[in-house]
Amino acid sequence: PVYLFGHKDPTSKASAILLTLADGREIKATSGHYIPAAPRGVDTWGEHEMTRFGDIKKGMTVWTATNSTVEPTEVILVETSKALGLFNPFTRDGIIVVDGVVCSEYSEWFLDDVTPAAYRNFLPAIYHSIQAPLAWLAPYIPGLVGNLDAALSKGGPNFDSRAFVGSLVAPAST
Repeated sequence: PVYLFGHKDPTSKASAILLTLADGREIKATSGHYIPAAPRGVDTWGEHEMTRFGDIKKGMTVWTATNSTVEPTEVILVETSKALGLFNPFTRDGIIVVDGVVCSEYSEWFLDDVTPAAYRNFLPAIYHSIQAPLAWLAPYIPGLVGNLDAALSKGGPNFDSRAFVGSLVAPAST
């Protein structure tokens, strides 16, 4: 289940990458969002690397999910597009399925700009490790997560940290 949204804005507009898959599915995300992918002809999950949407090329493999089955699927078209609505759900697993396509829940964050491109595929795992304590505490401290979720929804990663801390120490209203 989703415990937090990094951002949740149904009216926001952004440039995006649209992937069309061999089975007819399409998936759209910002260029900095990560998706498990592999080079052309590689169809083993164990050989995937987390790849930014902006680095996906025609012929690469991504994975689709139908019921409880995950299958490798070829990318047959990569286009630039526009997206309406930006969402970034966080789960305990770090992997989500969007429109039938297996995706990482992570997009570029604070380490992307200082990490050489050859090592970016490790960043979603690092980000997941950083957020793991919050994911595991979420069921036990719902107020903390609720306040953080509300703060993030008002500004994404640039939220008002003073207001957030203040909400934690303010007396609860009855």
